[in-house]
Amino acid sequence: MSVQVTYDADCDQNFRRLYHNQFQQWVNANHRFTIHDGTIVDFDQAHVLNGLHPTKSTHDPNPAPHVTVRLSTPSLRSQRMWYILHWRVSDGSVLLPQPDNEESNRRRQMRRREKKQRRQERDRNIRESREGISAEGRSSGAGDSSRGPVPPRGTGPPRGNDPTRGGGHT
Repeated sequence: MSVQVTYDADCDQNFRRLYHNQFQQWVNANHRFTIHDGTIVDFDQAHVLNGLHPTKSTHDPNPAPHVTVRLSTPSLRSQRMWYILHWRVSDGSVLLPQPDNEESNRRRQMRRREKKQRRQERDRNIRESREGISAEGRSSGAGDSSRGPVPPRGTGPPRGNDPTRGGGHT
């Protein structure tokens, strides 16, 4: 059985040029997978989503670069579902254990966007507070600080060799 391989617009030409034949041979030789519940799935379509990139996840802790591939069957496509494969050029390809679909992708992307917005807002607040502190220091004049006026030299509390404060020589 020959698996139909397609490429997403996000898959770079370099990957297609260098690894198309190798991936086509691999997926044709490895199109049958036993999934987590013992069911054997015989995939007939592979859609390569992106170029080689490193990531780690709970199901695939290997940081070696891989491409993300959607594997599907007619039955899965009728339900708008697929399995995700992390394919590696050398070895160590991993089929993620749970089927995926548009809704779970949408929720995952929304969570990522919200997390990114929260991080950007936090970073913006930190940056603004730092800029505000440094602007206060520049505009408040010499000798002024947020802790109040600086006393003239020699009029502050004793330092160093004061025997009444437990330091220095007797």
